[in-house]
Amino acid sequence: MVAIAAVEIEYEMNLGYIARIMKNFDINELLLIKPNCDINKAKIYATHGVDILNNAKIVDLEFLKKFDQIIGTTAVRALSRNNIIRDAVSPEEVKVTDNSCIVVGRESTGLTNEELAMCDTVITIDAGRYNTLNISHALAIILYELNKKRYVRDIANNEEIRLLIDYALLLARVSGINEHRIKRIEYSLKRILGRSLPTSKEVRSLIILLRKAILSIERTNNNYAI
Repeated sequence: MVAIAAVEIEYEMNLGYIARIMKNFDINELLLIKPNCDINKAKIYATHGVDILNNAKIVDLEFLKKFDQIIGTTAVRALSRNNIIRDAVSPEEVKVTDNSCIVVGRESTGLTNEELAMCDTVITIDAGRYNTLNISHALAIILYELNKKRYVRDIANNEEIRLLIDYALLLARVSGINEHRIKRIEYSLKRILGRSLPTSKEVRSLIILLRKAILSIERTNNNYAI
């Protein structure tokens, strides 16, 4: 089931509208991270989504790691090609699974770099010169686009994806890649895998490949050491 997480939401009106939009798209799980507004007052704006606010959970960021896919949102795109954390794509380019969480940020400042770094995919909406939309309006657009192509198949879970990334980083290290590049490789892999949603079978095949490559390099290095 898709969930929505709101980080430090500031206004009751926006929280109420988020619940109402979730109801429109048949999404019931609302997660609130350090909310800065009155949940009860938000019910005035929720219309038929009051039950979503009644059942909303207050959690921390670590709780989001239970999802196989974390989708962050931002209005501030990367200005540099090296800023992989804010390398965002449009909602049309993203596929969503039934164990995904869409994360929206503060009305005033959005999500931080640290919060976006947790995400597998980051999306943005191109809205012209003034690119910042109200978060409830942005969420409506995002859910409309993602709902058109809900993705259902045997996708790899987050443990399998993490294992694949760990092997890739280990391969990078035994290959002699400088350590300062490793973090960029990790973010790049998260973004690629987050957009493509590989199956468990595909991920396991890649893990076998990486493991074999690591063993081959280690044997070669040992032979030279002798």
